[in-house]
Amino acid sequence: MKILQCTIQKRRNKDKNEIIHIFKKIKMVLCRLKPRARPGE
Repeated sequence: MKILQCTIQKRRNKDKNEIIHIFKKIKMVLCRLKPRARPGE
């Protein structure tokens, strides 16, 4: 039971990390497309 819960938790973390990674990629592309329109980062 505990092992199963741990596996589910790891899978959730992996999904979250992938989503964050995708968002970072999109941000990078947007920054590259609009280098001037960049709010103070």
